[in-house]
Amino acid sequence: MTLLLVLLALAATSAAAYCAFADGALLAIDEELVAPSPAVAALVERRERAHRALAFARILSQLLAGACAASALKMSDVPSVQLAPLVVAAGILIVVFAESSARAAGDMVGAGGVVRHLRFIHSVERLMRPSRKYFYFFLYLLVQNLFLLQDLFSIVK
Repeated sequence: MTLLLVLLALAATSAAAYCAFADGALLAIDEELVAPSPAVAALVERRERAHRALAFARILSQLLAGACAASALKMSDVPSVQLAPLVVAAGILIVVFAESSARAAGDMVGAGGVVRHLRFIHSVERLMRPSRKYFYFFLYLLVQNLFLLQDLFSIVK
């Protein structure tokens, strides 16, 4: 179970980093320059909505990564005294990787990065629309069930 939680944390961190990369590339596009394609021009016109969708997806991914990492550390055989600093360190590493590094890489590629990742940006926009209430409820249940599973496994031990 610990390995599964670690893999989920890594996957969620990667998703958050991908969102930060795409968001950085989107925000790096200069509105006054000619867009490389009509699809990018349309995306620049609705840049604020795409930015919000990518930011919210990134936050949800970071939350999931943190919950999985903390649960994995709690389920491991690490002594309680060492657990708190490890959870804090894991959280810092997740945010530094998924936020700073990926965002800077997206800023560097700019419009070229947006062109290559248009499909992903459109998917995140569709997924994060406010009308997708069931998606948010599902994520809430997923995070809550991670803690329930952790408690069940600690009882079994």
